Amino acid sequence: MITTYEELNAIISEKPSIALRHALDALDAFKATPNCEVDMNTYHGYNSNSDTCFACLGGAATVIRLGIPTEDWCQLGGYTGVFNYFIDRIHVPQENLKLASDLINEYESALDEARCGCFSELFKLANIDPIEALTFSVPNMPYYHKEPKEWRDTMEASVKKLEEAGY
Repeated sequence: MITTYEELNAIISEKPSIALRHALDALDAFKATPNCEVDMNTYHGYNSNSDTCFACLGGAATVIRLGIPTEDWCQLGGYTGVFNYFIDRIHVPQENLKLASDLINEYESALDEARCGCFSELFKLANIDPIEALTFSVPNMPYYHKEPKEWRDTMEASVKKLEEAGY
């Protein structure tokens, strides 16, 4: 698990292609974990009746990339739960507390936009002019729940285009 604000910032400010690659890998790891299901409409949630965790691309990437142990995922009730869990366990100077909260929220939001074919927020997090992202937009992004293979193929193609362009 990451332990400092600097480590958090390094993960969240990665180049868009790297951030997206890690998020897709995290989604695979999340799906492969027992009692975990992808729900692109839920950041991170837990259903005690079925003992199942749910997460979208951003939620899965957050718990995996920040190194939150799988046995603790059921404790995380949405964004606030993830942030509280994280902040209770790492060293964040008081002056960076709001910055850390904002970074986690912006990371999830950027991945939410990316799963819909818009990469400008990932560019912004990497301190790259978001206008540069317009070239890579996918206007007719397939819906994950309706066309999971097409969605994944489109995301993989986007990662490749971003890598080839140096982003």
